[in-house]
Amino acid sequence: MENKLIMSFLAGISFFKDFTLKDRAELIQSKDMFIKFSADQLIIREGDIDDGLFIILKGQVLVTKQSKPHVPLAQLGPGSLFGEINLISNKPRTTNVTAIREVVVMRITQKMVNKMDLALQKKFQEKLIHLLVQRLEEMNQKLSVAMKNNS
Repeated sequence: MENKLIMSFLAGISFFKDFTLKDRAELIQSKDMFIKFSADQLIIREGDIDDGLFIILKGQVLVTKQSKPHVPLAQLGPGSLFGEINLISNKPRTTNVTAIREVVVMRITQKMVNKMDLALQKKFQEKLIHLLVQRLEEMNQKLSVAMKNNS
């Protein structure tokens, strides 16, 4: 994908909606951040330790657990982010993520974030915290519904 198209695509992702054109241009400077995966290729392996946050640019992925590989936890498509917890923690991955069909992702590591200017780092970290809080609220809501259904 060419830079202009990628920057336009990122503008449509809610995580990046407050990022300026200059911010998005700085984000995509690293050439090794774009990775293509074939159908059925493992992108993230449960238990591995790395610090990559992934943004799906093209294709779809399936999120599963090793203990129940045939039970999908989620199916994610273009614009979705995954792996965000590992960007800020040095903990093992908690799920597997596999390409359903050809997938192109943008992978952002802590090293890449650290190279950003301080204002962009702050904006990125604030958006990441907001995303994590949103995910926690969603999980709490799902847990509450599950507890009511089991009562």
